[in-house]
This record gives sequence, structure tokens and C-alpha cells, in this order.
Amino acid sequence: MDSGKEAIDFLIEQFSEEKEKPCVTTPVDYIVQMLDEKFEVLYSKFILQNINNKEGEITYYSNKLRQTELTRRLGFNSLASEIIILNEFDENKQLDFPIILKPAACGEGSKDDIVICKNMSEMVTAIDLLKKKNYRRILCQKYLENRTEIIAYGAVSKNFELVSYTVLKNIRQWPESYGVGSYGALVLDQHIQEFVDKFYHAIMQFGYDGSLDTDIFMDNDTGNMYVSEYNWRPGGRNYTSLGTEVYSIVLWYLLYNNIDISKYKIINKKGGYTMNDSTDFNHVINGKITLKQWKKEFKESIAHGLIFKEDIIPAIIPVVSMIKKWIKKR
Repeated sequence: MDSGKEAIDFLIEQFSEEKEKPCVTTPVDYIVQMLDEKFEVLYSKFILQNINNKEGEITYYSNKLRQTELTRRLGFNSLASEIIILNEFDENKQLDFPIILKPAACGEGSKDDIVICKNMSEMVTAIDLLKKKNYRRILCQKYLENRTEIIAYGAVSKNFELVSYTVLKNIRQWPESYGVGSYGALVLDQHIQEFVDKFYHAIMQFGYDGSLDTDIFMDNDTGNMYVSEYNWRPGGRNYTSLGTEVYSIVLWYLLYNNIDISKYKIINKKGGYTMNDSTDFNHVINGKITLKQWKKEFKESIAHGLIFKEDIIPAIIPVVSMIKKWIKKR
């Protein structure tokens, strides 16, 4: 299958008559939106994430500016944001630098194209490059330099009053300036936990039903917390569940099958570190940290994105590739 449409057609043709409703979930933003735009056709046959059982609502709130407006309506702070039409950009525009430019909606562009601009000259250069990559618009957001990056991931359901989540703090990311977190610490701080809990309850009451991946920034100078953005899908940190035993998405699915989840962990209360080893090893390859430090932190981590000792075989080829890259770089 070469497209999301073909995948959806395949689901309908092959799995729409199952005795139990299959659960359909994906970490790919544009496929989330394709499923959402076919919700009325699919929901009677499949378990799907949704907002108030309304077709197109997830797609509507995949726009980052609409998310900002929603965040504020729900009573939470968000960073100053605006959509810039690239062909209409005025170099005399007054902006509060530094700013970060990123795709205006989930699935609209790549995280690899995110760029931080410290002045107008850098912004003009970035916009020219984005134009060459066929971007027509971009989200311009205030960038906090002295911040702590918090990631919350889990699942909520208004139908079942489910609020399940795990909270992480980024320690390292790759690429370093704007990349995805590769080494983090589980957060048990009461202030941060309470903020996440209130936000997830607010999203649940708003009517969202499904998995949720959320970026939150804490301003280290003021202590203020801001909801940066959220994705209506599973995130790249779900491997952490292998260490915490908080399987939020599974709990969501079990509830749809009328299974009691009272014996399971709903919110993480376990401390420790987590590592997406295949990504984090880039810090060793590029000389940012020593192999000795990395090995120590690898051993301290309770969950890994690549290596799972109970099922090591799938990791062998990627591990060999990582080692080869490191040797070649030396």
C-alpha cells in the first residue's frame, strides 16, 4: 500500500465485519487526519480516536493556532503564536526574538524543518529555505531559551472518564537545537504533575477520546508553565511504558471492550530515566558525550526505545549500524 487512502480502503474491505471492533491507531499525523475525515464511515466498525464523535474535529484542531486558542479557552497559558504566510512576509514586521518556526499543522511538513531564529536576518534566510521546500505558511512562536521541556503522553476518554498519563522531562534531544527528546527523566514533581493532570482532565471534558502526546514548557526564570502543542495520536515516548507499566493506550482499548482496568496502573508514580538509545547514541557518534557516560546512563534507564532484553533480536541490526557509524566517525 502506497497511501493512507489505500490503507483505509483495506481496513474497510478486510476488517469491517469482525466480531469485536478492531482498534485503529497510528503515530502518523496525516493518517490520523485521514481517519478523522472518514469518521462517520468508520466509527460503527472500528474503535477510533475522536473529538465528541464529530467527523473532522481532530483535523480542525490539528492546526497549531487553533490549538493555541483552544488551550487558552481551557484556561491554560500558551506561548505567543501566529501563522505567517511566507509569500506575504514583511521584513519590517516587529517580532519578539528569539522565535521558532515550525509546521502550522500536524502532518503539514516535517520536524526536520523546524528552525530557531534569533534575529530578522536568520528569519529571512529560514523563510527563503522553507519556500524552496514548498511551504506556503509556517507557525511562528515565541521561543523560551531558558526552559525545561516537559512531555506528557497518555490517553483520555470522556465516555469512560479515563485520564491516564506519564510525564517526562527532556535531558537530551537530537538534533540538539530542536529535535525529539532522546534521554529523559520521569517527572514526579507535584507542581508539574498537577498541571498535567488538570490539562488532561480539561482535554477529556472537552470531548477528546484517544491517545494524546503533549509538549509543555516551563520558564525557568519565572516558573510559569505553557502548553506548547499536542498531537492527537500516540507519541514517540510510548516505549517508556515498558519500564513504568502504565499502558495508557491499552487501557483506553480495554475500556471499549468493557474490561475492568482497576487493577492496572493509570498514572505513573515511578521515577527513573528513559532513553531512545538509537537516537541518543548520536551524541556519542558526534562527540557530545563520552561512550563511558552514555553506557552509564543506558544502564540507569528503566526503558529503552530500541533494546528490550526480553526480545533482543529485532535490535541487533540497528545496534550494529550504530556501532559502525561510531567507528567510522572516530
